[in-house]
Amino acid sequence: MHIRLAFLCVLLFALLGPAPAWGGDGLAVMKRVDGAMRSQGEEMTVQMQLANAAGSTETRTFKMWTRSPVGKPAKTLIRFESPASIARTALLTVTRTGGGQDNWLYVPALGQTRRVAPQDRSESFVQSDFTIEDLTVTIDAENRVYTVLGQVDCGGRACTQVEDKPANDAAAKQSGYGRVVLYIDDERAVVHRVDFYDKSDALLKVLQADGLVQVGDNWRFDRAVVTNVQKGSRTVMTVISRAHGASVDDSIFSASSLDAL
Repeated sequence: MHIRLAFLCVLLFALLGPAPAWGGDGLAVMKRVDGAMRSQGEEMTVQMQLANAAGSTETRTFKMWTRSPVGKPAKTLIRFESPASIARTALLTVTRTGGGQDNWLYVPALGQTRRVAPQDRSESFVQSDFTIEDLTVTIDAENRVYTVLGQVDCGGRACTQVEDKPANDAAAKQSGYGRVVLYIDDERAVVHRVDFYDKSDALLKVLQADGLVQVGDNWRFDRAVVTNVQKGSRTVMTVISRAHGASVDDSIFSASSLDAL
C-alpha cells in the first residue's frame, strides 16, 4: 500500500510528546505495520461504491480472504459477487517473505487467469480508484526506501509519517507512483491515511481510513475512501461483515483454482 503531505512537525512534536521507540527508522515502522496485519485467517464481505466526477455511481460487492501467519507468505484472495457483469472476477496476491509480491487475475468474461506483470499493478482495479498496487502494504527493503518525515496528528491520535519511494530505476518502473506517504498510528500500527503522488510529484489521490475497530489482538478499519484529486472521482470501500480467526483453507490461494465457483 503508498502516499504524501507536509505538516508543522515541531509544533506537533510538542503536542504529541516524545517520538516513538523506532525514532527515525522508517523500515522499522513498516515492519511493525506488517506485524499488526498478520493473521491466521480473516474473511470479509466488502461493499465498493464508485462515484465519477459527474456524480454517477456504481456499487460492487466482494468477498475477501486473508491468511498471513508470522514468518510465512501473506496471501489474499478477492472474489467479486456483484454486479453480474464482473461477478466471479478474482484477484490473488501472495506477498513473499523476502519482499515483493505475485498477483494473478481471473476475468470470467475471458475465461482465463493471467499473472499480473509488475508494471500492470498500477492499472485501475475493476474501474475503481484503487489499483492492485494499492491493495496491499508490501515491504521491500532492497527496492524501496522508507523515511520518517515526522510526527503528525490523525484525528486526535499520534501518528508517524513515513515516505515510501523507489530505491532504484527498476523499482520506479514497477510503480504507478513517484512516492507515497503513509500516516501510521504509533500505538496501534494501522495506516490512517495515504497520500499518493504521481511521477511528476503532484498529489494524485488520497486514501483516508475510518471506523477503527479492535479485531482480536489487533486493530482494523471498516471503511476506506480513495479520492482522486486529479480526476475528481471517489471510491468508498466498507466492510459489511468480518470473521476474524476464521478457518481459511490454504488451498483457496491457488492461481490454478481461481476459475472455481
